[in-house]
Order: sequence, then C-alpha cells, then structure tokens
Amino acid sequence: MANAARVALYGLVGFTFCCWVVQLGGLSALQSSCNSASDSIVNYAVQNNNTRISQIFQEFALTAEYTDGYAPGCIYVFGLQWFLTMLLFVILVAVIVCANGDGFALHSTGLAWAIILGIMTPLFWYLSSRYRAVNWKINNDPSPLWRALYTSGELKTRIEVAWAGYILESICCPLLIFGISAAMTHSYRRATHSQDTMLYQSPIKPSGTDAMV
Repeated sequence: MANAARVALYGLVGFTFCCWVVQLGGLSALQSSCNSASDSIVNYAVQNNNTRISQIFQEFALTAEYTDGYAPGCIYVFGLQWFLTMLLFVILVAVIVCANGDGFALHSTGLAWAIILGIMTPLFWYLSSRYRAVNWKINNDPSPLWRALYTSGELKTRIEVAWAGYILESICCPLLIFGISAAMTHSYRRATHSQDTMLYQSPIKPSGTDAMV
C-alpha cells in the first residue's frame, strides 16, 4: 500500500510538472512580448493608440493600479506570477527528494508543502480568471487596440497557453495535497514499523545452557 501511495504521488508530481511546463511557456512568451518594444504585434498597437506596452500587459497583473495614467514596468506586472511559478517547481523537486528518502523525511515536511500548495491554489485559480477576462477582451472589445491584438493572433495564442497552464495547475495543486497526505501516512507507518522492529528485536541470541534456562 505504501508503494502504491508513493507511485501515485510520483504520477501526480509528473503530471503537475507537465502542466508547469505549459504555464511556463505561456508566461515566458508573454514576458518576452512585454519586454520587447520591437515586437511587431504589440508595437503596432502601441503606435496606433499611444499606449505604453506595459499598460497593455497590466491586464494580466493581480492588481490594476496605475500611476499618472501609466502602468508599471513588465517586471512588476509578471513578478508575482514568476515567483509562484518558481515556487511550484521548488515544491515539486522537494516532494520528490523527500519521497525518495526515509519515511520521516516526507512526514516531517509534507504538511508544509501541503499548506503552501493550499495557498497557491486560489492564486492560480484567480490568475486563470484574469487570463480568461483578457482573452474575452481581445475577442470582443471593439477598440482599435484590442482589435489589433486580435487580428495578429500571436499574442492571443500566448495568452491561451498561459491560461491553460494556470487552469491545470489550479487543479493539480489540490490533487498534490491529497497525494502528499496519503504518502505521508504510509511513509510514517513504514518508518515507525521499522524502528519498532529494531527496538524489540533482541541483539543477542541465547545459546547453550542459557537457552535452556
């Protein structure tokens, strides 16, 4: 049973990693578009609407605060998303390392990983809703700026890739919590059973006349 829990955890970590790669690809592409002033798509929209590039991508941020009518730079727009992305990768690596160790390694740290994943889940879900709103705006907003982005299609594709990644991650995180909990239970039982066996096993076997007494 313990092996089954560990194999299931490995499978969940592997699936989450695949979703992480999808989200990373979309986020990297959007960051590249935001940073590059020579990007033909975004640059066309900016030139025709007198809008800063970062102001377009402010739609992806968790907040919508502007200063003097301008949005902050790209690093501030995607900063939290990069933090969550890298944190999820660290958690996946840590869970694999702990699961491969003794029973107490995962039992001692699994609760911390589960709590962090529980906090990240609503953030991923909220980000997916933000990307859904931006995708809807590109498809339906009649303003020239968003029409230009819709006509090009490239930025829209990048948004949809990142959106899909966040949706999948918001589903994977709760599944990982259950997987970690199950693996923690069985790993702890295996470790305590091994210690109990060593504790109650006599180190000296009686022999000769002592064995007959």
